[in-house]
Amino acid sequence: MSEFLDGWDRPLQVETVVLLTSEVVSNVVLHAGPHRPTDEAVLCVALTDDLVRVEVTDQHPGTPRIGGAAGSDGLSGRGLLLLDLLASAWGVVPSGRGKVVWFEVQA
Repeated sequence: MSEFLDGWDRPLQVETVVLLTSEVVSNVVLHAGPHRPTDEAVLCVALTDDLVRVEVTDQHPGTPRIGGAAGSDGLSGRGLLLLDLLASAWGVVPSGRGKVVWFEVQA
């Protein structure tokens, strides 16, 4: 991902985008599947003049929640907290039988 972003001729917060992308994709793998042979996850990255937008689409109907499973000594459950802290904006949009989790980081 960082090589992909480095190829664009704009100043970017590459480390932040890579971290948040990792968190969102990890959430799909851990919580949303793909668990069935026909399920898939799709990652889209777009760059405009002033921001990077990342979207991850999955086919699970559940909606992620901030702090859902995080305990003080837990190993997971903080990904959306990181999104909330580091992204310029983020959200969840229903899509077909699943959803799109998206975030934006200012370039």
